[in-house]
Amino acid sequence: MARWACCRLSEDLVTWRDQCSPPERPAHGGWLTLQPGCACCNSTDSAADQLLECICHGANITAVPQTLPGAVSLITLTMTNIVEVDRDDFLRYAAHLQDIVLSKNEQLRRIRADAFRNLPQLLSL
Repeated sequence: MARWACCRLSEDLVTWRDQCSPPERPAHGGWLTLQPGCACCNSTDSAADQLLECICHGANITAVPQTLPGAVSLITLTMTNIVEVDRDDFLRYAAHLQDIVLSKNEQLRRIRADAFRNLPQLLSL
């Protein structure tokens, strides 16, 4: 999996998220906060090859967010209270989604067999 970090401070997402405070106004390579616990940024320096990365972190995240930009390439869900990844939870992002990271989600009990269907760009989980 490609490591597209908006901030490359640590491989540990908790440290990484805590040390990278999103600004109020996003700029190229800056953060855009969409909802409590979720933020997105452009992960590349090239305007022609932009990859949008979104991180959702924390107990207030109880389902795969449906409010992220449709052009997201990487979604990281870490330390959430998501219990189940259901059919088509990621379908809204199918056109661009290449990587999904599910990390340290202790409440996660079930991932449906068809949860990742119809994601033609998906390269890694």
